[in-house]
Amino acid sequence: MTVVLAAGRVSRAPEFKTSQAGKPFCRFSLACDNRFAGKPEWVSCVAFGQMAETARQCREGQFVFVQGRLSTTSYEKDGQKRWSTSVVVDQMEFPEAPTRRHREPGEDDSTPF
Repeated sequence: MTVVLAAGRVSRAPEFKTSQAGKPFCRFSLACDNRFAGKPEWVSCVAFGQMAETARQCREGQFVFVQGRLSTTSYEKDGQKRWSTSVVVDQMEFPEAPTRRHREPGEDDSTPF
């Protein structure tokens, strides 16, 4: 099993739905900082059951930590097979957003931690 840890901001209001079997699920995406690429990484997430109820409370722009596993599904669109990968969320935390540390001129910024 692949374990995924992601920290980022909720990119838009979560989509809360109920399956045909009556089970709640919630889809949302995170914009995770990738300072080396200079643009965010977009991480698709889905939560089921009680975790869906928790994810439903997220607001756009809110900073969250998620832990889960990867899930890849396939579907057809316009006659072509497509693939989608999401993080199935097992745990969520709502910490305060991190603040960026001020760097002194000439300080090395190449270390990723």
